Amino acid sequence: MAEAVLEAVVPLGVGNPKKATKAAFFHPLKKDFMPKKLLVLFISIFVLSCKSDDNSIDCSLVDCFVGEDSIRLKFLSLENDDNLLANGTLNSGDIQIFNEQNQTVTFSIEEYPSIGMIVVVPVSTEEFGQKSFTINIEDESSSVSFNTTFMQGECCGPYTSIEDVETTISYDHTLKEYDSLPLSITFYIPST
Repeated sequence: MAEAVLEAVVPLGVGNPKKATKAAFFHPLKKDFMPKKLLVLFISIFVLSCKSDDNSIDCSLVDCFVGEDSIRLKFLSLENDDNLLANGTLNSGDIQIFNEQNQTVTFSIEEYPSIGMIVVVPVSTEEFGQKSFTINIEDESSSVSFNTTFMQGECCGPYTSIEDVETTISYDHTLKEYDSLPLSITFYIPST
């Protein structure tokens, strides 16, 4: 039986078969086995040593939404969805906005490629709590109110969180509300 092993490892007629008995267990392919085993061991130790011991989130991998403390108002024609700011049917003089202290709120009209022209109403975050706005469009009055709180995420923020959104709007409308500002309202205004 031992000779069969020797024959498989050391071809007959090569060297001394008696001396080759030990060589059968140290086959030429097995000489590289020990360094490979050590290399795998060192790589494993290196990789495991790089593991973080804390369970915190790596914020460098998080893509944060940039919040905007505002209300976005879009005015569309009820009949054909034309943007009434873009086509000149409405202009900034036709719109008045007041806050909860009945003070005039200065707004801007901005244009975005994906949504068109909108009115952007800033929401003050000097103090958090109940906010309300009255929106007068020509002779029609509408209102929106909500509660604001400060929100800071583990990686992103700060944001202004909103809750309890209530609207009283004279026109057909859609409201897109999220957990934080901006709040988006689209008014569908019939032609006169």
